Amino acid sequence: MTETRKKGILAIIIGIALIFVMTACDDDTGDTTLTYKGTSGDNEWVLKITGSSYELSNGLNTSKGSVNKKDGTTYYLKPSVTATLFTATVTSSGLTELQGTIVWYPGGQPDALPGQLNPTGGTGGGKGGGNDNPVGPVGNEPDVVGTE
Repeated sequence: MTETRKKGILAIIIGIALIFVMTACDDDTGDTTLTYKGTSGDNEWVLKITGSSYELSNGLNTSKGSVNKKDGTTYYLKPSVTATLFTATVTSSGLTELQGTIVWYPGGQPDALPGQLNPTGGTGGGKGGGNDNPVGPVGNEPDVVGTE
């Protein structure tokens, strides 16, 4: 086997190995679920973010939909049953705030969210800053949380 052919085969093997390594290190696959928890009174709120989707529950109701964008530690969330956005603010300690109104899955009347929460745990980081992390279709930021 010639030296040039050996180098070519080695380059192909290295290229394939790099593809596998890059794929294994990709954090934007949407497979990781971040979970944030907080309480308001006797209600425990649980927010799960997986890729560009979310699920929020309070023990009685569940809301599912899409993450419109993330701005620092605040997620702008859109339930699948309405176009009205609400916000969820998180830290490494958990879910700290829910603002706006929500329509529960599979539908119904809008309910006001509790506002400030006592964070009780989370698997997410709550890191970041600015509008540098869009995770879905990014439109105009709402003038008032809970409106289009």
